[in-house]
Amino acid sequence: PITGADFARMEVRGASGFQLGAVIGLFNDITRDVAALHAVPLIDLALHMERSSALFYDHFHYTVDGSQRAAQIIGEALKPVIASF
Repeated sequence: PITGADFARMEVRGASGFQLGAVIGLFNDITRDVAALHAVPLIDLALHMERSSALFYDHFHYTVDGSQRAAQIIGEALKPVIASF
């Protein structure tokens, strides 16, 4: 929304960004399932990071602002995990 870039319409290795997002979503779902199955704490950035071109400069990589936002989310999520040890 900030830059006007529409990742869903961008082509990535022969697929649309929308299709790539769907595949990444499947990987994220499997990661969540495995973490739950093995009772492993999971910081799910896919659910907690806002989808904004201000935070991502492509489908995978964070901008400086995105890195700072991810660090905030990770830091807050780690507090109860660290406290439990």
